Parts: sequence; structure tokens; C-alpha cells
Amino acid sequence: MLQRVLVVTMYTMWSGAWIHAADPPADPAVALAQILKARGIVTAADVASVAAAAASARTNVLAQILQRKGLLNESEIASIWNGSSGALAAKSVTPQPAPAAARTVDIPVTTHEGVGVSLYGTLLLNAFYNTASTNIQDVPLFAIAQGADPTGGDKNFGMTARQTRLGLRLHRTNVAGATLSGQFEFDLFGGKTPFANGMDMDIFRLRLAYGRLDWKHVGFEAGQDWAIFAPLNPTSFAAYAIPEFAESGNPWIRLPQIRAEFTSGAKDTTHWLWQVAALDPNMGDYPTTPFSASRQPGIGERGRMPSLESRVAWTGRKAERDFTIGLSGTYGRGKNFGTLNGLSVFQPVDSWGVALDYSLPVTRRFNLTGEAFIGRGPYARRSRRGEQGRVDPGAVQLYPPLADESRLWTGGAKCLGDTRG
Repeated sequence: MLQRVLVVTMYTMWSGAWIHAADPPADPAVALAQILKARGIVTAADVASVAAAAASARTNVLAQILQRKGLLNESEIASIWNGSSGALAAKSVTPQPAPAAARTVDIPVTTHEGVGVSLYGTLLLNAFYNTASTNIQDVPLFAIAQGADPTGGDKNFGMTARQTRLGLRLHRTNVAGATLSGQFEFDLFGGKTPFANGMDMDIFRLRLAYGRLDWKHVGFEAGQDWAIFAPLNPTSFAAYAIPEFAESGNPWIRLPQIRAEFTSGAKDTTHWLWQVAALDPNMGDYPTTPFSASRQPGIGERGRMPSLESRVAWTGRKAERDFTIGLSGTYGRGKNFGTLNGLSVFQPVDSWGVALDYSLPVTRRFNLTGEAFIGRGPYARRSRRGEQGRVDPGAVQLYPPLADESRLWTGGAKCLGDTRG
């Protein structure tokens, strides 16, 4: 049995890092940000973010800061970007070319159109000590009996920074009546380099890469993002690269997809959400032994159709807290290949799943979240528990927010069914 005797986690987080050439200080958005700071509404870091942005993007930066603090809602933000609100709306000003001396220290973090892009990330160092063999040394999903490794590798200590995560977020901007946004994110969990000292030369792994267009009640997204089915995951800095309970029934994955979303009512009030997506048919059968840059057809690709997912969720607001209950489903068609007595045999392999998820902020300081699902087949691309058959797992997590950016978590998962084919 694995005994995690020591877990040391050191991390540094930053968000909204902006670097721009200097602009003249006399700017309405900067002046307003300074007034809000004097009244205790925004922080000095917020004012610095506004001042560091390009002149044409400062109003949007300030508006997003106020939205994150709950002072502006989605409709008010949209009116600012559409130029229909006089509260913060300002005519777009074409930035004047900066002097050559200033450009020598300018590191661009805006698009060529001046749309803001923020850099965010988590620098994470994990130390670990194991007293039994595990499938992954630093992020174990399961353990093997003590003494099972004759080389003595079942007892080990190590340190790693490969769960570090970095990303770029495209700030929302108005495009042809819609709000354009996007995100690109990666970590260092893509593998090890084949050198004698390559243990700590970790390879980048793509996590998120998508763009979105949002109208008042309709959204469209294309790229790689979290799947719709069973969307909740536990939070842990010890298991930051692979969600907790991944070996205990928690279904998770990020896949290339085309997604549409439809809402009824404003997002800051009680509303319904319907999501539907066509996803890459990844059945979790990609060979892991050789490192290869090529992609060969697997079970899902031989099914000749995308995986399909949908989710319906209701969110109700009470006492400024959002209570959400969602029901999601998935279906994928695959085809397995093998040989029997020298003959090629193709076997249809369909996967399906139905999941219930919920987020219940019982009080202002405690939020109970969890999910349960039933499914069959290689949908266990996210959870080994279902590779051969049917599972009924459930998970519960409790979030007491100790501070604005702090969470203490606890949870568990239980497999109620069996995994026989």
C-alpha cells in the first residue's frame, strides 16, 4: 500500500502579467483605476495592470478587473465593448508609435490589433517519498504491494517541477457583434528526454488551445478544451497534472472538439445551459511504450465518426451564491482489431456514459461539489475502471475558501459496480 509520508508543494502563482511600452499617464482609464484604488475597490496591482496595457485596451482591462470582483455583469461588459455604455466606454484610440528607445525594452503581449493577452501560470515544485511501488513515481494513481520490486525501487524519494503550468489568455474583444476569447495552456508532463540526465528535462504537453465566439445566448467554440461529460475534478497541488481519483472512477479528459452552447436568461441570474459537442474519438488505446511523433488510427478512429457529448445544467442564484446541477451524456463508436487463428477480426466497440454533477455552496465559506456516473466501454479513456465494462462511481469534494485564492479540499470516490466485460 502506498504511504505518502512527505508531500512538499511550493508554488508561485501569477495572473494578468502585462508588459507594454510606456504610454502617457494622463489616461481616463488609469485615472479611474487610481480613484477606485483610493476607495479600496481595486488594488495597486490592478492599477499597474491597467497602466501597463496599451492605450486602446485599458478600458477593457479595467472592465475585466471589475467583472472579476463582481461589480460588472456580462451584459454591462458587452455594452462596454459594443460602445453602447457611457459609463466606461471610450472611443478606440490608435496607439502612436513609441520612440525607438522605448521599443528596445518592449516585450509584446498584445496581438497586432492591440487586443490584450495575459500571461498566467503556476510554478510548482513537488517532493515525494514512497514506501511502495507505484505506476507513476511523482503522481501515483495506484500502488503495488511492498517488496514487489526486487531492485529496491519500491522505496524512493524525488523532486520534480514538471507539474508547472503556463498559459496565455486572449482578453475578450468585440468581433462582428460577438465576443471573441481564447486560451492556450501547457504543462511539462509530456514525457522525459532520452538522456542519461534527462530525468529532469521534461517535455511540454498541450492542455488547452481553443477560441470562442459568444453572443447573448449562444456560444461557439473550436479547439482543445475539457470535455462536456462529467466536467468536475478535485483540486490538488500534489496531483496537479492528472486529476485526483483518476484511477478510482473519475472520468476526465481534454480533447479537440467543436462545441455549441445555448443559454436562457442572463448568466448572473437563474438560467439554463445546454452544451453539445463533437469530439476527437480518443478511446485511450494509444501505445505508450515507444515515443513517436506520428499518429496511427486507433479504436476510435476506426469507428469513422466523432464522439458525441451533451450536457444540460440549471444554475440558480440565492444570496449571491450559484447552485448548479447538471446532467451529461456521451456516446462513441469504435472498432477493435485482432487476429484469431490467423484471421483478421474486427469487433465493434461502442462506449456510452451518463453523469450527474452538482455544485452546492451550502454557505458562503463551504461549497460542496461532486458527480456520479454510469457508463460502459472504452469511455474509460479517462478512467481505467471502465476499460472492460460498466462502472457506477461517485465523488464528493468540499471547498472551504480560506482566502480569495486559497482552498482546502477533501474528497473520496467509490466504485459501486464491476469492471467485467
